[in-house]
Amino acid sequence: MNLPFSDALVAPIQAGTKVHTFRAGNRWRAGMLIHFYAKNRQPGMYLFYPVRPVVSVQAAELTAEGMHVDGCRLEGTELELFARRDGFANSTEFLAFFAGRALPIVGQLIHWTPVRYGADAPTLSDHTAS
Repeated sequence: MNLPFSDALVAPIQAGTKVHTFRAGNRWRAGMLIHFYAKNRQPGMYLFYPVRPVVSVQAAELTAEGMHVDGCRLEGTELELFARRDGFANSTEFLAFFAGRALPIVGQLIHWTPVRYGADAPTLSDHTAS
């Protein structure tokens, strides 16, 4: 299935620093194939990364209180790590990206690496971008 990204996120995905994406809705499942596209539905649309399977999907929700993954609120170091792994410089930049949008945003965290968050995540040190 096509997964569109802005041009600004192409380089972090290709470099392996963006290892997941937060999307509204509930349409992704583990095992589905991700087709990474930039300029989706525009002239010049292109596949910029090899097709990969979804490794896992976690329930995610952005509320006025913060980011929640599988019902666990991400805070402190884990929130900073999450934001960097989602392609942002820090959590402030991540939250600013969603400023002005109606909250809550209920959706999924789509993983194409083994990284996980929340109660079932082994430890912060085990979150590697492989």
